[in-house]
Amino acid sequence: KSDESPRDFVKKLDNHAKMSILREDIEIRYTFCACVTEEAIAAQDSKRLPRETEAALIAEAKSGSALAFERLAESYKRVLEFHIKRLDPPPDLYDDLFQEGLIGLLKAVRSYDGKTSSFATFASLCVRNSIISFYLDLFAVSSALLAISEAVSAKIFLVSSP
Repeated sequence: KSDESPRDFVKKLDNHAKMSILREDIEIRYTFCACVTEEAIAAQDSKRLPRETEAALIAEAKSGSALAFERLAESYKRVLEFHIKRLDPPPDLYDDLFQEGLIGLLKAVRSYDGKTSSFATFASLCVRNSIISFYLDLFAVSSALLAISEAVSAKIFLVSSP
């Protein structure tokens, strides 16, 4: 047995190991919530657009219509919330993650070709990837800032000690 606290253990890990742990944590959270699927959310959502309307809105949004994208975003709001809630983020990150989900939805609208899958599936994957990517990047930045802060504190301690 070790008398080392979990916080001390995490401090000793390098950034690569921390990122691996975060990725595993995200995958565990997604696996734990696997009983709820995007299709189940879509079936429960009364604001689901008919396919013809959705296709027309996608075409309009591709050509630059902000109103069309706004209607699509309103329609896919529950999908964004679903992916955010699966990560169980701190409450102060919710708005940032929601915005990243909207960016993922915009990327989905711009790159959807209609040949491989339904837009709902494609959009859900784009939103999920965008949110997870932001979450991982945020963790990497905070880890780097923590390392810099610790290095500066150590140097200040060395300089100030007699």
